[in-house]
Amino acid sequence: MIDRFLEYLRYERNFSVHTVFAYKNDLLQFAAFLASVGRCSASISGDGMCKFDASSVQTDDVREWVLHIVNDSNFKSTSVHRKISSLSSYFRFLYLKGVLPETHRNPVSGIVLPKKAKNLPTFFLETEMNECLEKLGSSEEYNDVRNLLIIEMIYQTGLRRSELAGLNDSDIDLPGRRLKVLGKGNKERVVPFGDDLAERITFYLTIRDKSVKRRDDSFLVSNAGARLLGNNIYQIVHGVMSQISTQRKISPHVLRHTFATAMLNHGADLNVIKELLGHESIATTQIYTHVTFEQLREEYKKSHPRGGE
Repeated sequence: MIDRFLEYLRYERNFSVHTVFAYKNDLLQFAAFLASVGRCSASISGDGMCKFDASSVQTDDVREWVLHIVNDSNFKSTSVHRKISSLSSYFRFLYLKGVLPETHRNPVSGIVLPKKAKNLPTFFLETEMNECLEKLGSSEEYNDVRNLLIIEMIYQTGLRRSELAGLNDSDIDLPGRRLKVLGKGNKERVVPFGDDLAERITFYLTIRDKSVKRRDDSFLVSNAGARLLGNNIYQIVHGVMSQISTQRKISPHVLRHTFATAMLNHGADLNVIKELLGHESIATTQIYTHVTFEQLREEYKKSHPRGGE
């Protein structure tokens, strides 16, 4: 049934390959724990697949697994939450498919989990962004023009690197100043952009079409004409921003945080930012309010005569 559950996640729920792999690992670890303590007929096959008798799993089994993870491993609280979520999802799937009767109590219910640590998102300063864009802005070399556009597009639209990598020329409406983006769960959204980015895109297209012979309709391509992948975009952003910023963490996702933080700092409504980022829930977007509050706190401490006390 675990194989069927993973197929259900991938093809019916449209979960990413990485997420499905994480769920598989979580269930594998749970089965390994059950096998180590001789419970629920648990076993691990030679090909790495796990089996256990779901109908005999008790809340105490899950509780002991949580204690095992917390006490004997270096997992963060967020990882523990995800593992329990994976297990709970598996049991909901079993109820959905009629493998377990609805009268069977979900053994995950009632489990008290460790509190999640609130990690505020890292973002680049506006001065760092201005320095970066000015530094790259004068070159007409294809790689420089493309790399600058990548930085600009994430900074001005908040796209995920996978969304940016997936763009085709046909997804870009220059006259209408909007992008058609395929986000998580294959959900489409439309993201607007301004005149400045429209000029950057037009300039990039001119240089690209002179310099590169493309293999398909891909928008961002290598010198050989192949579509850039998410990892390529990560390497470009990391390489460029490492020369500018002193931040410990540098990635396209930090640029996405920078977009959201800049929008909020300049008066954008939180619901607007949610739609632009493609978040499912406003709760995901609300973390940026904590960022701006921390900025206010630091400014207060620096500026008020008694703010440091």
